[in-house]
Amino acid sequence: MTEVAGGAVGIAGVIGAFKDVVDLALLIGDSRHLGRDFEILNTNFDIEKALLLQWSDRVGLLRSDHDKRLDHPETQEIVVRTLTCVKDLLNDTLELMETHAVTSRSNTALAVSSRDRISSLTNTEPASVTAAWKGS
Repeated sequence: MTEVAGGAVGIAGVIGAFKDVVDLALLIGDSRHLGRDFEILNTNFDIEKALLLQWSDRVGLLRSDHDKRLDHPETQEIVVRTLTCVKDLLNDTLELMETHAVTSRSNTALAVSSRDRISSLTNTEPASVTAAWKGS
């Protein structure tokens, strides 16, 4: 969705990259398989998810009164590049799960439901995005 081609991306670009990460995290969260190793990885994933949400809250990413440092083109570019890397890793995870048939049909249905849910949130209040992710 968001590319850092040749310069500033604007706060909308940062928000778009953040929403891409949230979208993929919802899909992975809803598509997981249970087991001891999974529970350990799931806990680590939840910690990282919580840290990302706390960061977005601290900088006010989804609020009109966001941290003004987010208005600097250099900061925007770094944040978008970082979020794009996270998004790519989450995409790779989904592809591996599909390739190795890790998900069941019912879990896939949940993932599609989550994708639809987050897609509908992109046209609503930004706080709804983090609320949906926190509830996953």
